[in-house]
Amino acid sequence: MNNPGHPDKQLALRIQYPLMATQKNSESTKPSMLQITWSMVAAFCGVQNNNNHERDFAYIDEVGFKPYIIIGIVLTLIILLVLYGIVQLILI
Repeated sequence: MNNPGHPDKQLALRIQYPLMATQKNSESTKPSMLQITWSMVAAFCGVQNNNNHERDFAYIDEVGFKPYIIIGIVLTLIILLVLYGIVQLILI
């Protein structure tokens, strides 16, 4: 029972589905500053979600990596200050 229209429908779905996924991704590629911050915290810990990882790379392709560098520097300074504070508390 071969239906000649059936493979055409599958081909049409394969062609349309990536287009729909691309349109959906292009709309959701603008993360907020809070999402960028949480993404950087996850990257610092090494537990980045694949969807967030793809969103971040899409956003970097559109805008650039400047927001990620700024937040990365701020988070690094916060970590260093926290470690310095912990060492000072231990030495007292």
